[in-house]
Amino acid sequence: MSRWHRVTTAEDLTGRRAVVTGANTGLGFRTALDLAALGAHVTLAVRRPERGEQAAERIRRAGAPGGIDVAALDLGDLATVHRFARDRSEPVDVLVNNAGLMMVPRREITIDGFESQMGVNHLGHFALTALLYERLSPDARVVSLSSIAHRSARRLDHGMGLVGDYDPATAYGQSKLAVLLFTAELHRRLAAVGSGIRAVAAHPGWSATAEGPAPQDDPGLQVRIGRAATALLGTRPAHGARSQVHAASASGVRSGDFWGPRFLTAGMPHPARTSRAATDPADAEWLWAESERLTGVLFRP
Repeated sequence: MSRWHRVTTAEDLTGRRAVVTGANTGLGFRTALDLAALGAHVTLAVRRPERGEQAAERIRRAGAPGGIDVAALDLGDLATVHRFARDRSEPVDVLVNNAGLMMVPRREITIDGFESQMGVNHLGHFALTALLYERLSPDARVVSLSSIAHRSARRLDHGMGLVGDYDPATAYGQSKLAVLLFTAELHRRLAAVGSGIRAVAAHPGWSATAEGPAPQDDPGLQVRIGRAATALLGTRPAHGARSQVHAASASGVRSGDFWGPRFLTAGMPHPARTSRAATDPADAEWLWAESERLTGVLFRP
């Protein structure tokens, strides 16, 4: 396994504590490795702890100076989100909301009754951020992973993926639009109370985000073509993770920023543009209230 790459604009994270969701593979693993390389103690928040332990051992073997631990977290099950948050006793300096589902072939429903991509990519992370809020340090960063696919969503679907016909790409784009609206509203609310916590979003460009072959889930032609093209042309996780590592660690990152590679598959982290839909204050406020209602978690910074 290759060693980490140094982020030249990063701050030293020695003594800082980070939580990375979905950290056993792909972008999450690489993000955890790079944050540990900068000295952070990183909690790998993963759905399958046994795979998390394997990932933790890989990071230790790479020689990263930061500490590593593993904790169970299933963003598709709010009970485990509550349990994960209750078990945190130390301050959290960096929360990387990385885990996600991408182009699930059929409409699947989480344990709590949400369309799975919206449920995991946004609602689970909304609840996690809310429940960890009191443990965030005064200058913490909340980094949430969006995608260039958010541009495919012209307007936030107030049906939250449960109404009408289901399309994998549409549902994915909606979930990543929700991530940006959440980040914008979190930034607004933090600024209103004079908080030093930074809410930042990032995207990996066109990246092959998961390691290994896709599961054999009879995905349909559209999803198969997308996966094949991404595997062939997308960047590796070591490159795709740079934007969220930058957002989590670099000096000069401001709350409300959106970072991505300068080009689709090349370039160092650079300020990225959002779609008009991602800056709609009415939809951002509506999404916040609806997320509170659906998850049952009040989030009042």
